[in-house]
Amino acid sequence: MKIKARIKTIYSEGSEKARADIILDDVFVIHGVKLIDGGKGPFILLPGEDRKNHEGNRKRYEYAHPLNAETRKAFLEAVLDAYEQTNGENLSGPAI
Repeated sequence: MKIKARIKTIYSEGSEKARADIILDDVFVIHGVKLIDGGKGPFILLPGEDRKNHEGNRKRYEYAHPLNAETRKAFLEAVLDAYEQTNGENLSGPAI
């Protein structure tokens, strides 16, 4: 699968560093991917919402998501590469 990312917005303050689109095989796009600089390193949040689960605890539900860690890592790497090409700071780190 060919994965590309396109940075749409860069933020200078806070833990959210950018918003991006992920393009899959030049035929499918995921808009509104958030690049977050977390305490354990950078990670992405795919579009979704926070809801209460059946126990009443708040939980994040992504509308669409990869089915394995390798694909999520490839998404993150594509977004990080695009972010760094837009002169964003280097966020490479251990988190996925």
